[in-house]
Amino acid sequence: METKYTFIIGLFLMLTSSTFSRELPLPDEIRVTFATSSSVLEQDNDPLNGPKKKYYPNGKIMNEYSLKDGKLDGSYKTYNESGHLLTDQNFRDGMPNGYYRTYYENGQLRSESNMKNGQLDCPSKEYYENGNLKQESNLTGEPFQQSGKTILNYENGKLWKEITISEGKLVFSITYDKEGRVSFEEKPGQSISYYYDRDGKQHVSINGVSQD
Repeated sequence: METKYTFIIGLFLMLTSSTFSRELPLPDEIRVTFATSSSVLEQDNDPLNGPKKKYYPNGKIMNEYSLKDGKLDGSYKTYNESGHLLTDQNFRDGMPNGYYRTYYENGQLRSESNMKNGQLDCPSKEYYENGNLKQESNLTGEPFQQSGKTILNYENGKLWKEITISEGKLVFSITYDKEGRVSFEEKPGQSISYYYDRDGKQHVSINGVSQD
């Protein structure tokens, strides 16, 4: 049981690091700033400065952004072919600095975080499409060496899991079922599982050994 949940925590840290890495890459759209066969770039007299827009073949805006001396500066927005805003990120002197937000097609905020000189500056949050908070994290440090706390919720907004780590290692985690009852606790060297009968009676297992 301990091995199983240690693996889950490891997987979670990998996902967290990839989602909110301190070395976040530029959005894919930024890598295609200039015209390609599938898009049209709005022409102007100064290609290195000022507001720019790139369009899909159907006439909808693909990207809108501003350049200063050839570098991204200010808001950089990306849209899908239907015209829905997908991302909005702030740049300064070509580097991600400030807010970074992503959106669902219905306009609902999907995630929000802050960047500082291209690196994540916590806290960061993710949301379900219904608007309820999905995850909130205040992790700091390099990937796999992070410290802090992450909270995850069910889609209905109820608390699902709390995880605290230090320098990439688990300190403590607690998991709740959809009824709000504790279902699992873990800390180094110990894992505790809780099971409930139909009548609500609690049963406990420590490191895989039943305590009944």
